[in-house]
Order: sequence, then structure tokens, then C-alpha cells
Amino acid sequence: MVLVHAPNWAGKGPQSDDTIHLTLSKSGQVWVVSRAGKHRPGHEELFIRGRVVDVWQQEATVEYGIESYFVPEGLGRELEKRRGHRLVAEVAVDGAGRSAIRGLRVSPEPPAP
Repeated sequence: MVLVHAPNWAGKGPQSDDTIHLTLSKSGQVWVVSRAGKHRPGHEELFIRGRVVDVWQQEATVEYGIESYFVPEGLGRELEKRRGHRLVAEVAVDGAGRSAIRGLRVSPEPPAP
């Protein structure tokens, strides 16, 4: 689950069971959230679709269908050895905003403090 901060929300704030769309924009080699809202973005924009499961004050907890991933046999120990390094999920997103984790990788360097 991912928290979405409601002040970044386009329009009326999120409610439980709402479908939301996070518009993504490229920043270097990764995609980051540039906007969140109930309305589907335009055809030229990449977005991920989620469902609001809980709202508290100005934050919404959202599920995207990528909350869990089964690590292929043999990779688990490698991930454990690299504890403290940044874990990156490679996610595929289709034109309807549905998403699936394609794989995980560990950055070669630990995150900056």
C-alpha cells in the first residue's frame, strides 16, 4: 500500500473505495508521481490506477496490485545480503493503468543517509 498526501490531490479529496490515478513523469531513470486524482489522465500520459482503502486526515492508503512479489528461488538470499541498499521494483503498466511487478533489483550503492 502507498500513502498519497491529499493536498497534492486534484479536485475533492479521496474517499474509501475511490479509484484513483497517479500520473507519472520521468525523472532521470525512474518514474515519479506528478499528479493524483479521480479522473483518468489524457491518452499521452503514463499513469497507474489504484483503489483507496483508507483515508485519515490528509492521507489516503491506496492499493495498486503491486503490494507483494514472490522472489524467484535463489534471489532471496542475495536481497538479504544487500540489506540497507535501495531496492528498486520494475513495474509494467498498461494503457488502462493496471500494473504488475516484473522484477526487483538492488542498487549497487546503499542510499545516502
